[in-house]
Amino acid sequence: MTDPSIRSEPVAGFWRGYMPNREGPFPTVMLLHGSGGSQSGGYLIQTMFLAAHGYLAVPFGYSKDTTIWDAGNIRNVELLNTVGSLRALKRNALCNGKICLFGSSRGAEQALLLVSLMAKENMEDQPDCVVAHAPANVVIPAFDSRCVRPKDDPGHRDWDINEPAWLWHGSTDLVNPGADIEIENYDRPIMISHGTSDEVWSHSMTKRLENRLTAAGQTAEIHYFENEGHGFSAAGENRFNELLLDFLDRTLNA
Repeated sequence: MTDPSIRSEPVAGFWRGYMPNREGPFPTVMLLHGSGGSQSGGYLIQTMFLAAHGYLAVPFGYSKDTTIWDAGNIRNVELLNTVGSLRALKRNALCNGKICLFGSSRGAEQALLLVSLMAKENMEDQPDCVVAHAPANVVIPAFDSRCVRPKDDPGHRDWDINEPAWLWHGSTDLVNPGADIEIENYDRPIMISHGTSDEVWSHSMTKRLENRLTAAGQTAEIHYFENEGHGFSAAGENRFNELLLDFLDRTLNA
């Protein structure tokens, strides 16, 4: 391994970027957070880990009213904003033009949904690959952090299963809760991981994604982690990172 030291600096259109402590440009990973939000510790650790292994890693905070504790809410988030940020990052002087979209949990849902929609419309600047950890195979309703507060908390809010999380061109037509994520539209490298003991999003969701790809004659690198939950143990995390770095090396450094 080369020098693992990193640096962090503002990246236009984003909060910050993390990168190797040397001159760029670098192959790039744009990260989409889950309900923990863009400032959660584990999310930033993943970002710094990627920087220490040679990548420009840029966290993208797409949720609204986020805090240091959670994502605030994921409601009526326009996915074209993510597309615009992806395009801007790909053209940034720190990026070498090769980019991966990497999401976990709700971020994984968004990553797969976004690339499927971009491919369906044959958009330019589709990411060179996508990584999704613990994704859903369908569009999930809006998230509001108040929904996970105890019922007797004055700030509690009931979860509305019909409230949309996403917009596409200002509309919910293709992204209504319950709609299938048509991942087979995207024909570039895909890596999906899921713990078989995940109690948040069942690994059966990844099985359904795998079945869609197989039915369409496409393949992806899909990894099931026995006895791992939504968050991984140290051993599971180590194995995941090995697989992730191998995948990124083959797709972004080829």
